[in-house]
Amino acid sequence: MKILIISDFFPNRYKPYEGFFFLNHAKVLKRIGNVRVQTLIRVNHLKFSYEKWEIEDIEAEAFVFFYKYGLGFIFLPIAIILQFILTLKNFIFYRPHIVILQMALPQGLALIPFRIFKRYFVLEHSKNVLFGINKFLAKLVYKFSSGVYVVSSFQKEEIEKKLKIKVNGIIPNPIFKNNLQIKNEIKNRVIFVGTITENKDPVLILETAKILKDIKFVFVGRNFNDQYFKNFIQIAKSLENVSYLGALKNEQVLEEMLNSDFLISTSKYETFGVVITEALSLGKPVIWTDSGGPRDFLNERNSVLVKERTPDALAKAILEAYEKLKKGYFNPYKIREEIYNFCSDEKVLKRYINYIFNK
Repeated sequence: MKILIISDFFPNRYKPYEGFFFLNHAKVLKRIGNVRVQTLIRVNHLKFSYEKWEIEDIEAEAFVFFYKYGLGFIFLPIAIILQFILTLKNFIFYRPHIVILQMALPQGLALIPFRIFKRYFVLEHSKNVLFGINKFLAKLVYKFSSGVYVVSSFQKEEIEKKLKIKVNGIIPNPIFKNNLQIKNEIKNRVIFVGTITENKDPVLILETAKILKDIKFVFVGRNFNDQYFKNFIQIAKSLENVSYLGALKNEQVLEEMLNSDFLISTSKYETFGVVITEALSLGKPVIWTDSGGPRDFLNERNSVLVKERTPDALAKAILEAYEKLKKGYFNPYKIREEIYNFCSDEKVLKRYINYIFNK
């Protein structure tokens, strides 16, 4: 069986840290067929090229082109045209038996003209389909598809309520079992992993770092060099107990989380929460503000919920988490086992087979 995955981004030599969850989906699907990934690569310098590469035995291809953050109105038509060209090429030469869109936009718009030749399924990851003109465009892609799937029950409720689209099922983002040894030593070190943006709200953590000066706060993630990041880095540089490591490769991110006591997630909105599941797979509890998607797998046994979005409330939650950690309340081995039971690669593969490949 030949499977074509079409995604908006994918790990590449320019940005090896980007879209790692898409790679995990491709690796899961490779167990039941030959997989090719079709995507786009945006770089911040003048360039236009076509490239093919392999990552962990997954074949990928993309057009590479210049893009600046905030120019979405220009990017959308360019992306549709480029994805249309790649789709046409793959339908002629690769001839996939099935097409899976990882996110409806923008690539789904390029696929609609081919709907008479080949059915496709959508696995939606993005919250952007719920806002502005994207609501209309995404509904078009969904209505022409052979099935719409999402990564969490929260996202299912959102799309069904706000877009009036029937969601056929939930396929969570997969995590693969790792061989990293769980570390139980308390280091008074917490970590944030994510893009430095207002939605992830890392500034809230910085304000909390001013209160808890005896705890080391580590930040990992890319940035868009926008005003929010400039404010973030200005505050971070003024605090001795804060360090920002920038964007790292996935292996490095796991190592940083392994050497921390907790992951802190202050996101305002998450369709799933990939980083959180990775932390749990390392046996690390999570301190989090309710962002939606993680409700499927976070509970009192593996996390502490921040009651209010304030520095004082977050500081109180961190101290509560450390108190529980010292008393042995969190069992890192049970934490790892529970998340594997929820979204390991085997569990996700079964959902793909039950939902899509049995149709």
